[in-house]
Amino acid sequence: ADRANDDNFYAAVERFLVYLLARVPGAVVQFVLSKIDTIDAATDVAAKCAWLLQTVQEKLQSWERSRRARDPKNWRPELRIQPEVLPVSVDNPETVENARVAIVDLCRWPLVPSVGQVVPQSWAKVWTLLGAVSEHGDDDLALRAVRNGSARPLGSSEFGGSPAGAYRPKKRLEALWYHLVPSTGRSTFDDALALLEAQGWILIDSELVYLQPSLIVEIMKPLVDHTVTVESISSTAMRDAVSRLGYHGNDHKVCMQELEDFAAH
Repeated sequence: ADRANDDNFYAAVERFLVYLLARVPGAVVQFVLSKIDTIDAATDVAAKCAWLLQTVQEKLQSWERSRRARDPKNWRPELRIQPEVLPVSVDNPETVENARVAIVDLCRWPLVPSVGQVVPQSWAKVWTLLGAVSEHGDDDLALRAVRNGSARPLGSSEFGGSPAGAYRPKKRLEALWYHLVPSTGRSTFDDALALLEAQGWILIDSELVYLQPSLIVEIMKPLVDHTVTVESISSTAMRDAVSRLGYHGNDHKVCMQELEDFAAH
């Protein structure tokens, strides 16, 4: 609470919002104002909470206007900020318990619809198909693995996946699904994807389904670091991540050059 001011906003709040935007778009965000015992009056605590929410909303609105201007078709709200800040202090156990109850209460429908949800068996088959595509990197092999029962659902094991299975156009995955189960409606496929994305197993953007979102995280993580340098972008780990996304030869060179230009400016 004693750091809740404009001078500390970037270090204490803004940089974490940037990380969430990069790694968990659409995340539910509940702010907690800790160490309120360092503030003298209750009115000051309320003022700090109001300042935090207002500053965050102004920052998000600025980012969203920029995003909407760049890509109006695919724009969507990027973070779901809760309307109250939870003030807590270890010297007041009641505030800690109140915060715990409030946070647990958030973890249900409609903010987190996957909690307690009964999953149809047809959804599980979609996950198995996506797991096979990610693991084998070949659509024909993936279909064969699903049919013979050797495929593993996406997210059910620790396999890293094939570089060739890092992502697919959504329409291509739909076509594979209808080839596998011709009589199933589109809503089954879309609902199964939505739950997987909510659980963090896939990332969907611009009609591409990233079956190995950890690769996107590896590339985005240094880009949102305020200390990013050309040297960090040129690291072996970054080059490997770009390669695993399917960029090779001249395409790999162009992609790396664009990332390095971003870091330089």
